[in-house]
Amino acid sequence: VLFSLETAGVEVHPYAEIDAALLTSKGCKVWMDPKQTNFALYLAVGQGGPHVSLPSPLASMKACKNSSELEGMRSAHRRDAAALCSALAHLEALVQGGGTLTEVDVDVEVTRRRAAQWGYMDNSFDTITGYGANGAIVHYRAKREQAATLGLSAPLLLDSGA
Repeated sequence: VLFSLETAGVEVHPYAEIDAALLTSKGCKVWMDPKQTNFALYLAVGQGGPHVSLPSPLASMKACKNSSELEGMRSAHRRDAAALCSALAHLEALVQGGGTLTEVDVDVEVTRRRAAQWGYMDNSFDTITGYGANGAIVHYRAKREQAATLGLSAPLLLDSGA
């Protein structure tokens, strides 16, 4: 890929050095996507020389999936849905049976069920499990020592993904 880019006249620089490369790009036309370029780089490009400010075609190219990719996504979503449904059914039965669960227990059980699925690599973000009023706290992250105990009197917010 790098050879093809270099052959086409595209320069590739390490991210940590990109601002310096842009400042020395006088006479070179730089393409930047205004929705994907941070302000510091935008300023560096402006000082370095001419630029083209257009959406990057890469996002739309990556969005086009072939049949294998589509089937892989469907399969992954089915496995993830099965794991999540299994975890929720198990947790619901525990709570309705009088068992004690905390917000952290929900996170652990959902992750455990997902991890048992073929192809699981990791959660895509930290699970947000908020019971009752905790569900209204933006990006709430339950900690074992202060996690709320679940009951039947309030809703449970579960925001998770793998």
